[in-house]
Amino acid sequence: MRCSSKPEHWGGMELSLEALSSLNPDHLLLMESSEHKMSDSNVWEGLKAVQNGHVYKISQVDNYNYSFTAIGRMQLLDKLGNQILQRQ
Repeated sequence: MRCSSKPEHWGGMELSLEALSSLNPDHLLLMESSEHKMSDSNVWEGLKAVQNGHVYKISQVDNYNYSFTAIGRMQLLDKLGNQILQRQ
């Protein structure tokens, strides 16, 4: 199980699915690559955030396109904010 309390040098945390299940978050912002789909797992279906529809995803392309400048980060936050508002 991989889980640390501090973000990695790139600003995020990479967790194993088992570590994520031990955290069992109410809301989840997720960057998921197409080759590593967590949603294909039974553990995934047991998470509170998944059961309540509180998973907000960005693609690796979005992350790379937006996260390197202040304006890009604001656009990415707007995109995530819109996802959250659409589900309420």
